[in-house]
Amino acid sequence: MPERTSSAAITETIISLKDALRQISESILKLNELPVIAPVARGALAKLTLGLENVTAAIVELEDEVSSKNSATDKPGGPKQTVFIIDDEEAITAFATDVLERAGYEVIGCTNGFAAIDLYKRLHPSVALVILDYTLPIMNGAEVFAELRAINPKAAVMLSSGYTEQKEVKDMLSKGLCGFLPKPYTEEKMLAHVKASIMASPQKL
Repeated sequence: MPERTSSAAITETIISLKDALRQISESILKLNELPVIAPVARGALAKLTLGLENVTAAIVELEDEVSSKNSATDKPGGPKQTVFIIDDEEAITAFATDVLERAGYEVIGCTNGFAAIDLYKRLHPSVALVILDYTLPIMNGAEVFAELRAINPKAAVMLSSGYTEQKEVKDMLSKGLCGFLPKPYTEEKMLAHVKASIMASPQKL
């Protein structure tokens, strides 16, 4: 929020500067048209005009930089955020990875709970959201979820499954689950759930 407020203030200042420069330029033109202006004064006005051109170029450069920064912030997920997918179905992981990367997210993938827990221990400070399948080999989604929250009590986790007991989902939601994405899902539905889960998370990166 402070960055957006700062960018807005800079944009307003740029508009004011451009308006002031326009007025100065118009005044210089009027002075140049006066026959009583001495040659030495015309030289000074020429230097002033050159200075204004340099200031104008600097303002344009600043304006482009602010615009570029705002565009990056407005992407889904904003500045690149990392999503950790834990799912043993390769086709689903490949689809989700493609969708998320095209939307501007960084993606990490893992196919089993044990490896995912070990990886999360090392990477959790940079992970904005975990998308967790419920039906995993050896450990189910609820067990992996408990381990992730033990590592990071504020871990943002969204459950995704084609079949899950209502009781399990409610239990996980009561323990801090950020959301539930039923399988199969569309690109639009996935991105909407990811964005909503990150926003609902107590973990802000």
